[in-house]
Amino acid sequence: HADGKCDIAYDDGDSEERVAPRFVKVLLSDEEKTRATAARAAVEEVRPDPMPTGKAKFERGQRVRAKFQGDIGGVNWFPGTVTAVHADGKCDIFYEDDGESEKRVAPRFVKVLLS
Repeated sequence: HADGKCDIAYDDGDSEERVAPRFVKVLLSDEEKTRATAARAAVEEVRPDPMPTGKAKFERGQRVRAKFQGDIGGVNWFPGTVTAVHADGKCDIFYEDDGESEKRVAPRFVKVLLS
């Protein structure tokens, strides 16, 4: 649909109309999963330490835009608030648009909102 919502036909015969993209995940074939895992591993090999010594990149209470389910192929960014920051730099995010939360979001999927 023009607003980004999808109609879904489930394998069991059920269907659903106008499902928000936040609730839809693309399923990858085994071959696609293998390629994605290999690509992710190659990037990790050359990526510098995401949390060098010094101040953490994000802080609890900070307003951000985060890519919902970015680690599994999510493509949409939504406004939210950091509710926790882990030692590895990953954040827990509360999404303002629908009240949903996501745990341990990688820093590459989080951007600080400027005031």
